[in-house]
Amino acid sequence: MLFASIANQAENLIQFVNIIGSLFYGTLLGIFVSAFYIKYVKSTAVFYSAIVAEMVILYLYVFKRTEVAFLLYNIIGCGVVVVVSVTYQAVENRWKKETS
Repeated sequence: MLFASIANQAENLIQFVNIIGSLFYGTLLGIFVSAFYIKYVKSTAVFYSAIVAEMVILYLYVFKRTEVAFLLYNIIGCGVVVVVSVTYQAVENRWKKETS
């Protein structure tokens, strides 16, 4: 019922499904890209970067809806997950090296 009551905000049902999908698919794509192509990054880094990416996407959706097209959320979410996870892992590895 919640899905149906919110669906009237979009022009049509196809657009609504694309908007809802765009809120989450970019983050999922970033998780898969990190898992398959970046062996350097561990699961903790990817988990926290997925949370950060989802917060960025939700911020864009709520506050910048007219400035950023919803189809770009996929690219932005994937990029944020990859960049933040690589950065987080590098900082964590450096911190472990310094404390050992």
